[in-house]
Amino acid sequence: MFLIAVDSSGRLLVENKPKSEGSNQRSKFCLPNVVDSSSENEVLSFLAKIGFSGGTVVRNFKLKLSTDLSLQRKYVVCSVSNSSASSHLSESGYEVKSLDKIWQADIDDAIAVASSKILEQVERCKPGSIVDFERNFLQYFDLSKKNNRVYFAKSDTAVANEALISFLGAFAVANGEKTARLCMHQDQDQVIQEMLMIHAEPIVTGPLRQNRDSSVSYHMVRGALEITLHHGGTIGDKVYLVERNTNQSSINSSIRVPAKVFRTIQTLTDSAVFIEVQSGPFTDSDTEWQPNFENKLSTKRVLVVGATGLIGRKLSQSWEEQGVQVFRASRDIESNQENCLKIDLSNPSEALKSLRKAPKFEAVVLSAGANRLRDVEMSPAKTRLVNHQSQVSLAEFFVESGCQKLVFLSSNRVFGGQFVNRGKLDKYSFTTEYGRQKAEAETELLKLGRAVRIIRLTKVLAENNLLLKSWVSKLRSGQKIKAFVDVKVSPVTLDDTVKVISEVVESEGESINQFSAIDEISYFEMAQFVAKFLGVDERQVVAQSAEEVGEKPLAHAWLECSKFKSVSPSSSIIALQKVLEKMI
Repeated sequence: MFLIAVDSSGRLLVENKPKSEGSNQRSKFCLPNVVDSSSENEVLSFLAKIGFSGGTVVRNFKLKLSTDLSLQRKYVVCSVSNSSASSHLSESGYEVKSLDKIWQADIDDAIAVASSKILEQVERCKPGSIVDFERNFLQYFDLSKKNNRVYFAKSDTAVANEALISFLGAFAVANGEKTARLCMHQDQDQVIQEMLMIHAEPIVTGPLRQNRDSSVSYHMVRGALEITLHHGGTIGDKVYLVERNTNQSSINSSIRVPAKVFRTIQTLTDSAVFIEVQSGPFTDSDTEWQPNFENKLSTKRVLVVGATGLIGRKLSQSWEEQGVQVFRASRDIESNQENCLKIDLSNPSEALKSLRKAPKFEAVVLSAGANRLRDVEMSPAKTRLVNHQSQVSLAEFFVESGCQKLVFLSSNRVFGGQFVNRGKLDKYSFTTEYGRQKAEAETELLKLGRAVRIIRLTKVLAENNLLLKSWVSKLRSGQKIKAFVDVKVSPVTLDDTVKVISEVVESEGESINQFSAIDEISYFEMAQFVAKFLGVDERQVVAQSAEEVGEKPLAHAWLECSKFKSVSPSSSIIALQKVLEKMI
């Protein structure tokens, strides 16, 4: 079992192996090994022996690198305090190294294939470090970045090693993507397009094609793909396995296919790396996607309750742009507008009267409610009517009317923040009235059957966030701002939240879903990053306790994030950075 241990300064524990037998020169970094059957105490005992204290086991995971399951890798992740015994570490053959030192040296493949998990843990231990690491990475490997998943090699002679490939995929995952593409040609006008493709997580792409008389070839570097050619007619589908596996000489490692035949590409391993070659010039618009493939939402009439709120407005707009027939419901819109319903959840009987006159809906999203914690605490009976009773009454009506999918937006506040990374099946442990109302609504809604889906959300950030706008304005003018040190958030972007809701509506999925960042930060740490992003003095950010202003502290906000095809969760800082980039 490989040990991923990161200290509070964001450095990784590595074993320093000699470059060659009998040589004193150490240049190959490897992850330390602990026995497979080791308990948490044995892992921490190992760390203590080499000079670490304050260790905590975060998680265990496995990586499937081949269709041969015997080649599966096992890992354990730890966070540790800074080591004060650097000489002891060196004597025992171990070091703590910054990631930008690791990718400049030889690394073991156990580090390479787990690089996204390593980067994730580094960001947890030192929030904001990914931003600086990615900048250093692009400079060191002489790459330019087109977007969060597409990079270009800048030099005439383009080379790639294990460190470049692995960390390129890791940065893509950290930025909320599942894939990365390194274009080894200098621009898209080149006659030959050579792309190093990295599937950092298992995905399914297609059916897609390039409608021209040319070919596309795939050459595996790591992992396995299943490529299905959709010939249609009497030929039908043909399925091919391509895999990099030196243990089995009969397995295909390369394939060339006709570009004009629709194809679907599925990753069979936890990650895959391959080179894709096709003729150019080429632009993304040259790729044709099979029309209406699993576009289930476009055939439905959907209702968004709370369509004037932050999430409801963005969701309605996004669906309308996709050609979906969207009906909007809110107390703040007039019913004489096309496809609009005036519904006030503080008056459920009148709301139901309006709905009985409306058409039937195949899908409904309940995104309305009273969500200001202080208002809910001050008026529990009034807000309970909105957040619990009306939600259940409307849901019962929709399900009885034949609604195929009813989505209720809930909150991480159904948990009290006593523990980190709460699972979706953990028992409710709310400490606020708002959390109580959401938990009780969830309980009643789940009794209505298979049509109901719950999505628990953490802090949703958008570029019009009033707190962020206030911080930016004050920091730019040289003023100081105050931010809570004892309230944690695990922010996600509004754009990603809309994608998650769409996926839950369209897919079968599970009854309870959670969407969260992969870590958590305090409001104080958020404000410090805003100052850093603006290039102003971080001392303008003043630490404040929530209790000073009558608010409740929150020790933990981070939820165990469900798996979604459309979105990969990012770190809190990356989510914040994306919002700031849109805001400024």
